[in-house]
Amino acid sequence: MAKRGIDISAHQGNIDLSALKSQIDFVIIRVGYGTKGTIDTKFTRNADLCRSLGIPVGFYWYSYALDQNGARDEANAMIKAIAPYKDIVKYGVWFDMEDADGYKKKNGMPSNQMLRDMCHEFCATVENAGYYSGIYASESWFKNQLN
Repeated sequence: MAKRGIDISAHQGNIDLSALKSQIDFVIIRVGYGTKGTIDTKFTRNADLCRSLGIPVGFYWYSYALDQNGARDEANAMIKAIAPYKDIVKYGVWFDMEDADGYKKKNGMPSNQMLRDMCHEFCATVENAGYYSGIYASESWFKNQLN
């Protein structure tokens, strides 16, 4: 059975989830980004709203990591931030590996092997905290960087 979901972050502003509720089955919410643990400015609002509307969620972290230590730092920041929402996580916790803004490219793109190692580190850390985890990326990123 197909499910319909949306991916939201501060980029969408104060999205009206109550108006969308009848059109979607779940929401994937950006928790934050970067190795310093920057939290998305709409994360708490979006997670609280999904909880109050009964919309199941998944969470993702946009990665700026360049090595395994950075990936672990990002995973730990994610785990800490989503702890109050463990009850509504039904669609996993995701590591967004895309380089949409070119940060990795500008700062020394890690080798494909390092990118895979970073994915493993993030997912293992998140799964050890009791969540289902996976990689969130485009098809071309999977084929060309994570092959």
